[in-house]
Amino acid sequence: MSRRICISLVVNKLGYESQVFLVVDTETTGLFPEKGARLIEIAAIKISDGYICDKDIFHELVNPGVIIPRNVSKIHGIRNDMIFGKPRPGGVLKRFLEVCNNVVLVMQNARFDLKILNHELWLAKLPPLRNPYVDTMDMAEYLFGRKRNGRKYSLDEILDRLHIQIGRRHRALDDAWATAEAFLKMAELIGDINSVARFIKKRKTNKLQTHR
Repeated sequence: MSRRICISLVVNKLGYESQVFLVVDTETTGLFPEKGARLIEIAAIKISDGYICDKDIFHELVNPGVIIPRNVSKIHGIRNDMIFGKPRPGGVLKRFLEVCNNVVLVMQNARFDLKILNHELWLAKLPPLRNPYVDTMDMAEYLFGRKRNGRKYSLDEILDRLHIQIGRRHRALDDAWATAEAFLKMAELIGDINSVARFIKKRKTNKLQTHR
């Protein structure tokens, strides 16, 4: 079964009005929003009818008003001078919520991205994300089996297993693109409609779960 047919049938089976997935990735100043980590970059790429919409991309650097630690900057390559003069997260996320209308979100390590995004939405007095979502780490574990050390598959490991080559990494747009490619390839490999559909999770609560 082709990935286009597989994705379309999954969405139809679950009763969603559109056949649109939105692959989202973020870059931040740290790992824990409850300890002050803030959003500095967000990217989102649409998958419609099983195809990546390369002309329909949401991508923004934002300035949360905090310093990016040097050790963090070495990972994603985003420096403080790069976010100087960029918009605040609230305005960008308000537009992002419009892009999220009637889509299923796709993320690598969804727990982290949802936590940072909902924290930023809360700070901006905007509603939290309520979309159903897919975590590509769950799909990888289904396809490749659990790792002996009990850890989840990283995006690099997934790309290697799928023989997908992506030039740049660790910026939001690059990682969103890589995640989109991996998601479609894994959906194609899984093939069975029910098996793919089981990875779509609905939010259990509308409350923002974060701490200050």
